[in-house]
Amino acid sequence: MTAMLRDHRKGAISLTEPYEASSVQGGIEYIRDKRHETLDDAATFFDERHIWLEQFEQFVVVMRSSYELELSCFAYLLKDLPWDRGKAQELVLEGGFRQHLATALFFGMNPPGLDLYYHVEGHIPDNLVILRYEKLAAEIERHIASYLESGYEVPHENKSKHAPVGQVYDVELAALCYQRHKWFFDNGFYSRVTYPTPDALRDISQ
Repeated sequence: MTAMLRDHRKGAISLTEPYEASSVQGGIEYIRDKRHETLDDAATFFDERHIWLEQFEQFVVVMRSSYELELSCFAYLLKDLPWDRGKAQELVLEGGFRQHLATALFFGMNPPGLDLYYHVEGHIPDNLVILRYEKLAAEIERHIASYLESGYEVPHENKSKHAPVGQVYDVELAALCYQRHKWFFDNGFYSRVTYPTPDALRDISQ
């Protein structure tokens, strides 16, 4: 998403990352800060500059099914990339998917606290637009395309290979996933699924 907006934007754009110093390059303002900010982090960043989130026409965040997200994260960590070394990667390499769901930290938190990217103190801003990963192309066309130059595309980076969700999860794994991501299920963003699914059971029996 960042690459798409950076390369096909209309007008000025600013990016915040842990650069050594703030700078302007190629018409893009690079601001020294951090990446992967929660919504509260973003609000604080703008507050310090006397800009308020409610002043934006819209701001967007992507949401993905927790079942898919956890399995994709697990498959990615299995690549054993040197820049991902740490406890989360160790759990994946030594303990498997069940151990990952039971104990893995996500940005230092367990449960992961991914809901913090969608609300501030329990309130979801009216101008927050949630893009569903499962239909991202259509969501971008609907909500973002008017801000982009023609010919835009979303590069698929860090893609990981794994078996279909329905062939991996069982009752216990699904329960662990629910405990990690209750906010998304309890607020109706995604429905809980009973695993293994009938389709998965048919595949096994054939």
